[in-house]
Amino acid sequence: MEAILDRVFGFLPQRIILWVGVGTLVFILAFQYIYSKLTEILKLPWMKEENQQQRKQILQKNNKNSKQN
Repeated sequence: MEAILDRVFGFLPQRIILWVGVGTLVFILAFQYIYSKLTEILKLPWMKEENQQQRKQILQKNNKNSKQN
């Protein structure tokens, strides 16, 4: 039984390497989460989707009015 376990776990790296990998993964995920939240908070008004839609509606109204005149 020990021989089988040695064969299976023999391919795994040392425990410290696994912990460094897990720590790096957690750090990267946390950084991505913080970055996405900051970009959402710091968006300029013209970059927001609802403002883009309002702008399109205003432009369409202006185009219709200019074609009628």
